[in-house]
Amino acid sequence: MMSTAIIDIDLNQLTKLKYTASYGQENEKRNNIRQKLQAALAKPARGRQKMSFIVETKRGFFRVESQPMGLTERFASVKGGYLIPLESILKVI
Repeated sequence: MMSTAIIDIDLNQLTKLKYTASYGQENEKRNNIRQKLQAALAKPARGRQKMSFIVETKRGFFRVESQPMGLTERFASVKGGYLIPLESILKVI
C-alpha cells in the first residue's frame, strides 16, 4: 500500500524517482497545471518564483521546490535541467 503522506525532497533526488501517471487526473486539472506553468514561464527567468511540484511515484507522493524552466507536451523542466513528466504532477503551488 502506497503512503498518502507527501515527502519533501531535494532537486537532485528527482533522478531517483520512478514516476507513475496520476490516477483520476481529469483534463481540466491537467490544463490547470499547464496554465500555471505557462504563466510562470512568461516571466523573465530572473523574476520567476520557486514553485512546489507535488508528484506521484511508485513509492508515494513527493514535493520538490524549484523554478520552472521549460514546458513541453509531456514534461516540465525545472532548474538544474531535471524533467518531471506532466502526467505525474498532481499539483503545482
